[in-house]
Amino acid sequence: MPPMQEGGDPRLNNIEHTLYELTSRLQRHEQDAHYMQIKHQAMMDTVSRLLQFNRELSQAVLALTPNPDSPIHRDGM
Repeated sequence: MPPMQEGGDPRLNNIEHTLYELTSRLQRHEQDAHYMQIKHQAMMDTVSRLLQFNRELSQAVLALTPNPDSPIHRDGM
């Protein structure tokens, strides 16, 4: 019978260590995904506001040019 080692079976210790590393990696990846989701939402809000601002500017330019045959009026549509 092999002598008992202090600290238990080294294979079991290795499995526990690997499981701890995988759990740590998973937690980091989840945090990174959450951070990217927040960044994506902020970017989409900004793009939405810019699109709305662009529409408002186009409407203002079109209101200044009442002639529908004007090149500005055609480009704005």
